[in-house]
Amino acid sequence: MKITKDVAVSTWSRGEKANSQRKVVIEEPLEVYVDEIFAVTLMRTPGDELNLASGFCFTEGLVNCRSDFASVGYCRDIESNRVNVIRYNPEKLPSVSERTISSRSSCGICGSKIIDDLESMLSEIPTIELIGPDQLVLLMNNLKDSQEIFKDTGCTHGAMIASIDSSVLTFAEDVGRHNALDKCIGSILMTGKLDSATIALVSSRLGFETVEKAVRAGVCVLAGVSAPTSMAVDLAHRFNLTLVGFLRGENMTIYTHPQRIES
Repeated sequence: MKITKDVAVSTWSRGEKANSQRKVVIEEPLEVYVDEIFAVTLMRTPGDELNLASGFCFTEGLVNCRSDFASVGYCRDIESNRVNVIRYNPEKLPSVSERTISSRSSCGICGSKIIDDLESMLSEIPTIELIGPDQLVLLMNNLKDSQEIFKDTGCTHGAMIASIDSSVLTFAEDVGRHNALDKCIGSILMTGKLDSATIALVSSRLGFETVEKAVRAGVCVLAGVSAPTSMAVDLAHRFNLTLVGFLRGENMTIYTHPQRIES
């Protein structure tokens, strides 16, 4: 499976022009069907499609646990760029038409209304033992070192989920920051490791949807290299998630619930 391709480019440096080739990451659409009904098209980096579809369905509330999946598979083959998710007892689960979580974040209604609407799907994060700031620094360095596609192209986001002892449970890269996190969540969901998920890290800003997905996965700390948005902070406050931004080198800014981070 090809993840990158070479393209011809012209560069300027110190007034001189040169022709060369650069790698760019491949971006393709993935159509996700749920119970044979079209749900969404995700623009993604090829690879981990089944984890991406599983994680997306979980974080969007279309399934609540691994046992809700009857099957997750490609329509025809991997080249079809189409995945079909079949659920057990779909009549007891939200329909595709009820999947409104991500779209609501930009539909013009107020942030407090969106957070109130999430009450039925999200649970408050429990209190856990303290996490050392050095753990977060080491994990973010690990995330950066693992981003091989980014090293080649400079064009992907990375996500990583770890346990309380900093053991890495899963890692993924994708052109979409939400996709990278959904791939990670889908991986630990389908391998039965969701209960061990404690720390999530992303190589991006911390938006509302990123926080929503982290809370849905039950992690206690979400850290990113950039800043959070106001709605991300509000959502993290409400559901007891420790939100860490600007995790760069040995520096970090803790926006919510700092009591989990050792002083």
